[in-house]
Amino acid sequence: MKILRRFMPLHLLVLAGFFPVRAELARIGMVHFTGNVESAGYLGGSLSSAIDDSLKKKFSYERIHEDQVKGALDELAKIGIFDPHTIPEKNNLLRIAVALNADILIYGSYGIIEKPGRRTGDKPPENEVTQISLRTYVYYVNENRTAELTELKPNLDASLFEAINTVAENVIVEFKKITVETESDDDEAETGSIQTAATLRMAWLPVAGEDKRNKAAAVLYENLANSIREQKHGVYIGGKSVKAFAQKVHWRAAMADAPQFLADAALTLKSDILFWPRLVTEGKVHYLAVSAYHAQLDKTLFTLREEISHDVAAAAEKMQKQILAKLRELSFKVTAQIAGLKGSGLVLDFGGSSFSLNPGETVKDFGKIFSPGQSYSLSVKKHPKEPRQFCHVRNGKGTVPLKNMEILITCITETVPLIVKLTEFYGDEVTLSLDGKEELKMSALGEQRFQTRVEDLQAFALRVVRAPKQPDQACKVGDPAKLGDGQTIDVKVSCRKVPEHYVLGFLGYPAMGSFGGGADQLQINENFPVGQMSSYLAIAAAYQVKNILPYNLILGAQINFSWASASLPVQMFSGETSAEKVKTNMLRSDLVAYVAYPFPLPYHFELLPYAGFGMSYQSLWQSGGISLSSGFTPLVTVGTMVQYDYRPNLKLFFKTGPDVYFYSGGENLMIWTFSLGAGMRFL
Repeated sequence: MKILRRFMPLHLLVLAGFFPVRAELARIGMVHFTGNVESAGYLGGSLSSAIDDSLKKKFSYERIHEDQVKGALDELAKIGIFDPHTIPEKNNLLRIAVALNADILIYGSYGIIEKPGRRTGDKPPENEVTQISLRTYVYYVNENRTAELTELKPNLDASLFEAINTVAENVIVEFKKITVETESDDDEAETGSIQTAATLRMAWLPVAGEDKRNKAAAVLYENLANSIREQKHGVYIGGKSVKAFAQKVHWRAAMADAPQFLADAALTLKSDILFWPRLVTEGKVHYLAVSAYHAQLDKTLFTLREEISHDVAAAAEKMQKQILAKLRELSFKVTAQIAGLKGSGLVLDFGGSSFSLNPGETVKDFGKIFSPGQSYSLSVKKHPKEPRQFCHVRNGKGTVPLKNMEILITCITETVPLIVKLTEFYGDEVTLSLDGKEELKMSALGEQRFQTRVEDLQAFALRVVRAPKQPDQACKVGDPAKLGDGQTIDVKVSCRKVPEHYVLGFLGYPAMGSFGGGADQLQINENFPVGQMSSYLAIAAAYQVKNILPYNLILGAQINFSWASASLPVQMFSGETSAEKVKTNMLRSDLVAYVAYPFPLPYHFELLPYAGFGMSYQSLWQSGGISLSSGFTPLVTVGTMVQYDYRPNLKLFFKTGPDVYFYSGGENLMIWTFSLGAGMRFL
């Protein structure tokens, strides 16, 4: 089943919101392509609203104003990167996201599913319903990948609204794979939050145990966590999520002595730094010991302790200062992770210094160490060429958090229009196919472009799927030109006429005559009294080929056979004085080469004047078998043929014209033939 590909204009929603912690939230855009059925026009708004409402209940997000989105997409449409009627190509998704300054795109389409065809006379099935196809994708900019959600096929009735809600639920399930449950400043509610790579995430494992000392330690530990949270160094992993994890693994402080446990816990909680407490007793004094593990550095950073006293706030503030001081002593790197680099010439600007990268390079260490809070700046100074690429840096500017910054640079090969230049053509229409997805028809010299864009220096299949037939032509596709600094990739296509080979057969009547002088002795190569002979039927076979000579000339070769007889005086053969007559027979066999020039006429007719030359072998004998004379004679043939194209490969002919035979002496011979024939193309 095919989905209708014509879509209504774009409806876009970009999620918005506010999260109290100072963390950079991902900007998420929703792009929906809608069907062309007016009765289903409400789907665009309904689908967008359902996803929007569902996400607001679960996640923190940031909204891009619709006017800003529309303006950006209008500009992309002008250069062919965005088309509101089709789902974008993969390479163009990044360009759209960059124009919107979005980290994630939710895009998809709905369209009427075509019903299977029915034979003439078949009754439509009872209770026939129209189905809609809902297709949804999530594109992650920082990973340059697209997740395809399950396609839904509801009926165009009440079940459609249930499907819309299912789409929203599927998007939420997909988002839960990349979000963390974070706490709010105002209440204990937890909301899924999607941050960028620059956001530091912390998880505080709870105090284990239920005795009085542990309760006192838990109060101090909670105050400590809250005081660090107020410093705005990152976001908290939600307490409910952490508590659920602790119950699942039967958490106790001794488990932190196993390094693998800490690594697994950080991965499960999606946390950069883990904090966990211990209760330490020395004599009658109780201490709260707090340790920290850094997932990137894969090591325990420190263990600090503070006496549990009655002044919990003071103890928490003292320990908070110690922990932050330890964290600020750390140093981190800013590196670039490069994905998809194929071209040469990529130059990055990092803090005012230039760094060149080679094709295929995936990691760039700039050799600089940063303290937490120190600013960094990374941008593309020159984009790659051969192939020409566009490289995008997300989170290229900011301050270093309490972790290494791995900035992803995604390079995509530029997609540009493909221009076809038809440089040689003889009429009719040629159809070209690009990668089997789009066809382009050309009926005149000049240039046209495909709607589908192609990548610079990347393989694509451009082939002729239908060559011109009137006249028959063979078309050749040239090599694509390099993009260089141009705006299009050009391909030349030339068509030449295909040689057409025909075999023709004729049946006709030769009218014989003579001109020139006479002689007493009859010889084939000297004279012949044709005026006294009676002609019989002539047959001919010809081979004819078109499109191998210049100026549209047709080349042909023909062989003719005819027979004639007459009663002639004996003395014309032997010199005898007898007045008796004897029946004389002549057999003629001609081989002729000729050229013809076609003139088109209405109603599938064509006029072909022709001219040629050849040799004739003629034999004379008397009735009774006595051979009189034989030999070769040159000839010239002129005339015209009228051709009718009965079928594409079958032609009917009427041919007429004289064949003139030249002898060395005596009478010359002229035979004017009227013939009907047929020709069949075999190549």
